[in-house]
Order: sequence, then C-alpha cells, then structure tokens
Amino acid sequence: MKQILLICAAMVLLGCAKKAPEQQANVPDANQTAQPPVKEPKQPPAKPKVEPINAKATPGMEAASKAYEAGNYREAARLYTVELAAEEAKPAPSWVQLSYLYNQLGRALDNAGLYDKALEHHQKSLAIRLKQLGPEHLDVAQSYNNIGLVHHKRAEYNKALEHHLKSLAIVLKQLGPEHPIASFNYNNIGLVHSERAEYNKALENYHKALEIDVKRLGPEHPDVATSYINIGSVHHVKGDYDKALENFQRALGMRIKQLGLEHPDLALHYWWIGVTLKEKNDISKAKEFIGKSHTIFLKKLGPNHPDTKNAKAELDALMLGSIVYLNGLIYTACEGVYMCAIEDDAPLPAMSAANFHSSPAANIREDGSFDLGAVTATASFRFAKWLPQWMARTGARLIIGK
Repeated sequence: MKQILLICAAMVLLGCAKKAPEQQANVPDANQTAQPPVKEPKQPPAKPKVEPINAKATPGMEAASKAYEAGNYREAARLYTVELAAEEAKPAPSWVQLSYLYNQLGRALDNAGLYDKALEHHQKSLAIRLKQLGPEHLDVAQSYNNIGLVHHKRAEYNKALEHHLKSLAIVLKQLGPEHPIASFNYNNIGLVHSERAEYNKALENYHKALEIDVKRLGPEHPDVATSYINIGSVHHVKGDYDKALENFQRALGMRIKQLGLEHPDLALHYWWIGVTLKEKNDISKAKEFIGKSHTIFLKKLGPNHPDTKNAKAELDALMLGSIVYLNGLIYTACEGVYMCAIEDDAPLPAMSAANFHSSPAANIREDGSFDLGAVTATASFRFAKWLPQWMARTGARLIIGK
C-alpha cells in the first residue's frame, strides 16, 4: 500500500490492500508568524499582504492546544467543544472566535480519526472566513488546506487535490513562491498525486517543498523532515527500498530531536522504517520498528484508534511463520510417561524447561541407553490433565505440541 506521511498535526491510517498508519498532515497555521530563515537571516519571510485574524486565547483554549501538541487529540477535541459551546451561547458570539474554534476542533477530530465531524467543522469555519474575510485571505487558505486533508483521509483524492490547489493559489499570491507555508501545500499536493499513483508529479512537488524548507529554514528544521519522509514514501512504493530507508532514517533523526521519543508522530516514522525493512526481508528489525510504532500508538491513542489497529495487524502478520531456534535439552516422551510421573510418582531420568509432546521411536542399546531414531508429533490434548502438576514438578516453561 502506498502511504505517505502528511506533516504537522494529523494522524490516521489510510488503507488499500495493506493499511498504513496515517500520514501526518501539513497544516499551515495562518495565525502563527513564519519562522525566520536560517541560511539567509537578512531576508525575513514575506509578510502576508492580508494580515491573519487572531482569536483571543482563553485558559480553555490554551489547555486544548497543549493537549493537541501532546498528541492527546480526543482530549483536545473535548476541550475545544466546551469552548465552542460557551462562545455559541453568548448573546453576540465573535465570528473570529467561532471560525478559530471550528477550525481547531476540526483538526483535533481529524487526528482522532473522526473524519465526518472534522469535515463538518472545517466547512463551518470556511463559510465564516469567506463571508468575513473574502476569498483571498490566508485564513481561507488554511481552511481549504484542512478540508483537503480530510478528503485525503477519506480517499476522496479529486476533492483533496481541488482544495489543496485552492489553498496554494492563495498562499502564492499573498506570500510568494518561497514562503515556508507554500512548502506545506506542495507536500500535501504531492501526497494526493502519490495516492493516485502519479509518482513523478508527487516527487516534483516534494522536491519543491524540500527546496523551500532547506533554503528558508535550514537543513535540520522539522519541516525538512516532512519532505524527506514523503520522498522516501515514493521510493518505497516504487520498490527502491535503499533510497526509501535512507530518507526515512534521516527524517526520524530530525523528528526525535524535536519531539522526543514517544510522540505519536514518531510512530509513523517507526512504521515506515519497519515496513521498508520488511520488504528488504530484515524481519527481526522490521518487528522492532513496527513494535515501537504500535507501542506509541497504543499508549497515546488507545487500542481502538485506526493507527493502533493497523500497526497491530502489521506486527501480527510479521509473527506468523516465525522460526524459533532452541539450544539445550528438550524432554520428549509419550503421554504414558506423564501418567507414570504424575499418578505413580515415578522417577524421571532427566528434566528440561522445554517439553516436546511426541511419540518417540527408539531402540534400546546393550548398555540400557536409547537410540532415538525419530519422533512423531502427537496431539497435546492427550497430556492436558497432567500439565499443571508436570510443570510444577519439572519446572517446564515451554510446551511444544500440536
């Protein structure tokens, strides 16, 4: 399955034949000032020709924002819902507050995997912004982008591309072709092309984003990691696993510096590295990285989130057919030995932590020892009634049977 990482704040699993953890989405926030360039400090980012409209922060909104940044998306959605209800109950609600809260609640719901509700709130925010700010405001571009992300996750790629292109057109007009926010748009457009198997167009947009980010933000900025992971995703789909792994590992290093070791976004990086290692037939390391992704998803998002379920399914699939190598003594005997040992308290010639349920075929040598020619696996239910006492007496920890 071809899946690509969307960067900034959204997590969900997209799926075709094989489901991949959702790609984290580039969500340009017009309410934040763009970071200054690193390589060219004398050339600050272009100022918006249409200034963003800032909502008034409340303690509840700040708490919701902290929950969102920590990856607690359902808690963020709950807190934003409380704030929205309070604003709507006022005699004269502020359209600025309403549009902001609809937008932020939509993002939280999106990341929580509740796409229908997310789309509903993003569309409400867009309607207010179009009416109050006009069709070329940066906040309108933000709404188009967020709506595009939800359509992407619903596999509605034509609608996703339509909204991302609308967002890009506004950003290019207001901020110019080299602004960091434009790179968000290029990445998200590339994601849609990749889902449509238009890989050359996808790479074209990803490289545009990478060029902008390296030039304006520096080579170690987390937004640069977004482009690397997306470029790696295309190489993965095309079967060039070495190039894919190179890009994924480079992106992971950047994101660890920014987010720490347990942020939900890192789970996506671990997942991509894991599935790439699986394709390279490095099953042991694949289990390690996909296991890391599942652990983070489970802790941060819970067992019922699509990302958690799909990571678990991928991990379970890797466990099927696993080969286990044992060194040391394995005790093997038919059920009669179990019966004598437990019911008659007969002495055992040897004991082992591993028991193999079998019917051995052996000859007795002159010295009384046995020449074991072969063993045939036998049904373990024959041994069932003696197992608790057997394990207590022998210290057995592993039963091999059928």
